[in-house]
Amino acid sequence: MFFVLSGFLITQILIYEKVKFRVQGFSEWTKILSILKIFYIRRALRIFPLFYLVLIILFLLNYDSARKFWGYHFFYASNFLYSFKISFDGLAHFWSLAVEEQFYLVWPLLILAIPGRLVSVRFFSFLIAASVVFKICLLFLYWPNSLPSYCMMPSCVESFASGAIALIMCKKEIKIGNLRLLLILSLLAFIPLQVMTYWNPSDLVLFISSAFSRTIFSFISAGVLLIAVKGYYGKIGSFFFNNRLLLLIGKISYGVYIYHMFMPRLIGFFMDKVDIDLRGYGKLLFLEVFCTIGLAYISYFYFELPVNKLKKNFKY
Repeated sequence: MFFVLSGFLITQILIYEKVKFRVQGFSEWTKILSILKIFYIRRALRIFPLFYLVLIILFLLNYDSARKFWGYHFFYASNFLYSFKISFDGLAHFWSLAVEEQFYLVWPLLILAIPGRLVSVRFFSFLIAASVVFKICLLFLYWPNSLPSYCMMPSCVESFASGAIALIMCKKEIKIGNLRLLLILSLLAFIPLQVMTYWNPSDLVLFISSAFSRTIFSFISAGVLLIAVKGYYGKIGSFFFNNRLLLLIGKISYGVYIYHMFMPRLIGFFMDKVDIDLRGYGKLLFLEVFCTIGLAYISYFYFELPVNKLKKNFKY
């Protein structure tokens, strides 16, 4: 869902800049470089400070793979590390941040370099199909290891491209009935596949699930995103999309993402120190969630936000 949202927002920024500067193709490289300069500075200000601060702390603590495989994490190649070198550990969630950074390297060049008429639903549908084919090839090459097909950036292009399609469709007239039909058909394909994956995990079922689950869920996410952007929701949806607490969590979500894998072990460490054991109770999960959101809140307003204010010097 995050990849779909990222595909939507980043494509929106790039298309706006492409139109404003009238970029017709890669031959206008001076215009493209001026756009990329601002784009990468703003992305760096948002992502680098918190990530590298946390990574340095984890390196000093020798936390899991932070020191032994620091290069993979430092250069945003964690997806390669977990696909081919080691199994998931306490830094495993960094694979998706690595994918996001690799996406930033490729996607802007792709959107800015191709002619404007090719930035279309057909083009992004082709990218989705190519991404699925890439996944299937990796599954054949490395099966039963499905992590390369899950964690490599080209495998995730299906989600980014689904977000781009949602962006294009939100500019068009689209009936709520058609969106509901998309969601129903996607759920009818997604839910049985997940049930079979857990209840009857044969090699064939696992292979099909690895190949198509994220593709289908990307369509679901794109449908929900379209409903949200176009305002096709009732009172219940309005409560969800406009809820202040959820909006706050959305604002601090990068910190939630960075910290959430460390919090259970951190709380376990303090429980051992004070000789309190909450394991096996729902209150432990609540405490972990509460502490993660609390730390992300402090991190956002007292570290991330001051750094983000530097963006005003690099406006689109």
